[in-house]
Amino acid sequence: MSNDKTLQEAMKRAKQDFVEPKGYIALIDLGDKSLNGNPTQVFSAIYNRLGLSVQNGEDFFDRKENRYYVVYTYSDLAELINQSTKTISRIMDKLVEAGLIFRKKCFNGTYKLFPSLPDAVKEKFLGHSKKDVATDAPQQVESADTTPADKKSSSNKTNSLLNYLNFNHLKLRSNNTNNSKINENIDNVEIAAEESTLLSYGMPQNLIDTLVSLSYGSAKKLTNYAKLIMNAKKKVYRDLNYRKEPLARTATMFENNEFIKDRINREVSRIILYVGKKYHDQESMDKVMFTSFKNFFQECFDLLKMYGSIENQTSLVC
Repeated sequence: MSNDKTLQEAMKRAKQDFVEPKGYIALIDLGDKSLNGNPTQVFSAIYNRLGLSVQNGEDFFDRKENRYYVVYTYSDLAELINQSTKTISRIMDKLVEAGLIFRKKCFNGTYKLFPSLPDAVKEKFLGHSKKDVATDAPQQVESADTTPADKKSSSNKTNSLLNYLNFNHLKLRSNNTNNSKINENIDNVEIAAEESTLLSYGMPQNLIDTLVSLSYGSAKKLTNYAKLIMNAKKKVYRDLNYRKEPLARTATMFENNEFIKDRINREVSRIILYVGKKYHDQESMDKVMFTSFKNFFQECFDLLKMYGSIENQTSLVC
């Protein structure tokens, strides 16, 4: 019991020390011109992922260091900035030398990465503008009654699901007996579909229920959340498939990746609630949510590739 209490206290202190970004930041100004360019990109990617580690609690907490860590393979970082793994290795050496990254090598050749934000730039970091939001998200997410944004997609199931979640396929309930004029502020919204039908599209029933709850009676919000999640998952799959990753399809399927199943509800809820508090214009909200969902699916792929299962992850020795 005492060990558990000590661990919880250590995790609490580490979480308090973590400077949480106001959304995803593509480039973090490190205040050092010698680190501009690729080093800044690499550090930014690692630090942004640290937020997920903190939210996942004990799963990414190193008891010896009493700090949260990030798992990010050199090959994935190389793909991210379009450089070789040798270049990433040199960049990491530079970041370590600058005191921005502490790394621990594990038995399987991977690293636990512990990023540290410089004190001199914390205030500026926390006060970033919405222009710093990553730009690889869709510029506009179409409303519920329009054609899906990605018309060239070969994934008919994704588009079918998005259409399926259209306003016309939702059963709406109201205490008002006159339902001829139903608005988005209706008290109750439920998906009018059988569980087996929803599962056939790949989206778990519990995730659908979570999205319904977070939509607060708005069919438009529900459809928008579903689009962002499915498009983010599809983007990760396409990137992995382009790189000829053998686990690309398996790792991005809700039912096959246990890291997705274990975390999806918690992460989706956290992201949507966080964005709703921090942003007020729809474009910025959609960009941050899309990027956050994409990072989540990418991290779940990395975990599956590295450990194979949650059980194996817990036995990692460093």
